[in-house]
Amino acid sequence: MNSFESISSDAEPSPARTCADRQNLLRSVKLSSARSQHQDLTLRLLSGQAPEEYRTWLRAGIWAGIIGYSLSIITQLATQGLHVWSELREPYVVIAGFVALWLERDHRQRTAAALSLGALWLELHVTLAFRGPIFPGAAAFPVAIVGATLFLGVRCAMLMGLSSIVSIPSAMAARPLMGTGPWLPASEINALVILLASLLTTAGLLALFMRSFSRVLARSEQSASQARALLDGAPDAIISINDRGLIEDCNPTAERLLGVAQGDVLGSSLGTLGLRDADKNAAAAPSIGTMTDRTREYVAERTGLTLEGRLRTVPKPGGKQGSLIVLRDVTQRKLAERRAVALQHQLQHSQKLEAIGQLAGGVAHDINNLLTAVGGYGDLLSRHPERFIRDTAQELISARERGTGLTRQLLTFARKELAQPRGIDVAEVVGGLDRLLTRIVGEQITLDLDLRGPAIIYSDPGQIEQVVLNLTMNARDAMPDGGVLRIRCQHEQGGSVVQLVVEDTGVGMDEAVQRRIFEPFFTTKPRGQGTGLGLSTVHGIVESSGGTIAISSKVGTGSRFTLSWPSYDVVEVPERTSTPPELPETRRGRILLVEDDPQSRTFLVQLLGATGYEVTVAVDGSKALSAFEELRRRDKLPDLLLSDVRMPGISGIQLAEMLRKRSPDLPVLFISGYVDQTLDDTGFDPVRDLLLKPFSTATLLDRLERKLGRTSTSSMTLAAQRDSSPPESATPQLGR
Repeated sequence: MNSFESISSDAEPSPARTCADRQNLLRSVKLSSARSQHQDLTLRLLSGQAPEEYRTWLRAGIWAGIIGYSLSIITQLATQGLHVWSELREPYVVIAGFVALWLERDHRQRTAAALSLGALWLELHVTLAFRGPIFPGAAAFPVAIVGATLFLGVRCAMLMGLSSIVSIPSAMAARPLMGTGPWLPASEINALVILLASLLTTAGLLALFMRSFSRVLARSEQSASQARALLDGAPDAIISINDRGLIEDCNPTAERLLGVAQGDVLGSSLGTLGLRDADKNAAAAPSIGTMTDRTREYVAERTGLTLEGRLRTVPKPGGKQGSLIVLRDVTQRKLAERRAVALQHQLQHSQKLEAIGQLAGGVAHDINNLLTAVGGYGDLLSRHPERFIRDTAQELISARERGTGLTRQLLTFARKELAQPRGIDVAEVVGGLDRLLTRIVGEQITLDLDLRGPAIIYSDPGQIEQVVLNLTMNARDAMPDGGVLRIRCQHEQGGSVVQLVVEDTGVGMDEAVQRRIFEPFFTTKPRGQGTGLGLSTVHGIVESSGGTIAISSKVGTGSRFTLSWPSYDVVEVPERTSTPPELPETRRGRILLVEDDPQSRTFLVQLLGATGYEVTVAVDGSKALSAFEELRRRDKLPDLLLSDVRMPGISGIQLAEMLRKRSPDLPVLFISGYVDQTLDDTGFDPVRDLLLKPFSTATLLDRLERKLGRTSTSSMTLAAQRDSSPPESATPQLGR
């Protein structure tokens, strides 16, 4: 069972026999290269490929000789009497046969064959010397040649045939010396010639036939060796199954993919391969009855590889059917397919976030324009002498601040907000929210803070506060009957990572909810009680600041959010600007105002006019260019350009670039409810030259004074502070 054809054999070899057969085959194929070895190839294949059959045939031949000569002895004693026993030569042949049987049992088959055939050959010559060529036993001469060919090889048979030309006449020449008759009577010449001719013809024909047969065997075995080489070199696992469902052969790839040794599985069932169906949870091994010619996936338990397998039915001699199982390693392909699916989901999620982000940016821009007007009028009315009007103005200012928190949350979720990152101590930031967190969770929930500072990261402190507040409110809603909320801040991985862990003992989440928990607008709360932006905002803030977020939760046992950031070097404290002065009553300069939103435009005209600025108004970029040319014609160039960024037609940045070409020293201050990163690609500074809406009147006037060179605030202070942030007393209202 050592060739490709062995898959169609009916025999069921043992593992040891199969390995030995394979080695014998390789040795026998090598013998076919030399002419002298062609003659013995059949014998070597017989004894090597089928040693049991060779021994059986040898024993049968020896017993045939023993029985034949024993019958001859009995016949002679019965017909001639016991007195002829001393003259009989047959007993010696019988004794030699029994000795040959003993040698055969001692696994010395070639010696046993030589002894048995040698005794037969010698007895025939002695009988020839006594009786002449005309005796019944002379027919055993060709039989001896055939036996020598089968059991000792063609060369031995040819040697016996050629030697008979000398040995038989020599035996005949010994007759006169033994007193048994003349050397060669005329009546025996024909018999002697016929005997010699039959011996030489038998030896010659056998030699020619065996030589031709050896060549055929050599070519066949060479083809089998090549087929075996192809089988052993195949990248797929190939397993041969006999008609009883037992493994009879497998290639080295099968050993590698399945993690088994060939000698351990030969002659056993498919269960020893350690395969299980990848589509089923059951660990039951597949069988011939469950496998089909369709491709199915299996998992190799020993190696963990994913294999694609199919069954092929092959015919075998005797009308029986065998099977071939072909297994292909598809582990890497399956991993690639899973990665492709994951990337596709990520792409779709990213595209969805991008679309929602664009929508959020547009909505934030419009809302901030409205908040600018609402809060601006509130700032103006806050200085009214009547208390009722001042209180009403404070409500307007509070509305602006709440709206500012909401739009910042939208932009943070969309990753469009211009953050103010710096080195901050997370433990200090969270600790500063202690009283606020206590009020948020209420009396039924125990707040446990474990803040081990300093834990410094590089992020926006306002955004970190927003993250903690959102996670706290999410935990509060998950514990309607009370519980424990633990917030820990600590270093991990030798101090290189800062972790913020928010853990509750609430209702927890199943896997389906966990997979969607960070999706925008996804919420498990009743309709009207949550926007679905809280955790998506947390996810956006953490990732935009270079961190990661992981969730661990089980239904009924609570949830744990683990936020991780790279550790930063030092806490950076920005400088604070002084309180802006009261509204002045003297004219401060000429301003070219470009604003497309009517509410913001009306408010700014009133504010700037009330503070003494001479304002020229334009509703878009093209009208601003015309207004600039008109002012230059009248020799009243503006001292400053105050322009919105996002406008139809010519944007604020394009307008500023055009006007800078006409007036290189013209100061520019952009105002916008929403701006992306395009400002970084221009010659303008997103810190110095941009003021985000909504803003207070004091902040706007202070920035105008800086641009006109009427304040001593340092450039380092400007670079460190974002002017778009609300007053320190304002606490943003976070959506959930």
